[in-house]
Amino acid sequence: MPVSTHVDRTAPAGRQRRSNAVGVFFSFKAWKHIAAGIGMLGFDTVEQDDIDKDRTVRMSPTVSVRNGSRISIGPGAEIGQGCHLWAGDTVGRIDIGSHALLAPNVFVTSSNYRFDDGEGPVMHQGREERDVWIGDNTWIGTGVVVVAGARIGHGAIIAAGAVVAGDIPDFAVAAGIPARVVRMRRDSRDAPGSGERD
Repeated sequence: MPVSTHVDRTAPAGRQRRSNAVGVFFSFKAWKHIAAGIGMLGFDTVEQDDIDKDRTVRMSPTVSVRNGSRISIGPGAEIGQGCHLWAGDTVGRIDIGSHALLAPNVFVTSSNYRFDDGEGPVMHQGREERDVWIGDNTWIGTGVVVVAGARIGHGAIIAAGAVVAGDIPDFAVAAGIPARVVRMRRDSRDAPGSGERD
C-alpha cells in the first residue's frame, strides 16, 4: 500500500497522522529499510555474549562473531567496528591477549576451506580448523586478515591490509601479503614473559 502524500486539510490532525502511520506500516519501502538495518547489524552479533571476556573488553556492536564459545579475549582488549571473529565449527579456537587492539574491519578465522580436490565446489570439500593466537599488547591494523593457524606474538604490530598466515614473533612489525617482518620494535628476548604462550 503506497504512502499517501495527499494531505486532507479538512480532516482533524490526529486522523491524518493515524492515516499516515497506517500507510507507513504497510509500506513495502519502509519494511525494506528496516530489513536493511537489521541485516547491517546481522544476527551473528548476538554471539558476542558467548565470548569468554570480562567487562573491560571494548567491542563494537557491529563485530560479527561465529562460534563465540570458542573465542576468548583478554582484559582491556578493544575490537573495532566491522571486525569478524569466526572460530571453527568444531575445534578451531581464537585466543586474543590482553590489551590487544583490533582496528576496524579485521577478519580473524580459525577455519579454512580445503581445496585440494579439483573437482566440485570448494565449499563442499570440508574445512580445516587450526587455532589462532594473538598475543598481549598487539595492534592489528585496519583490514588485516588472520587465517587459521596464525600466531601473532606479544607486542607485535600488523600493518593495515596484511594477511597473516604463519608465525609473527614478539615485538615484530609485519606487513604485506603474506605478512612478513619488516622490523623489530625491540629484541623479543628482552620482553617480559617472552615465549610464554597459553
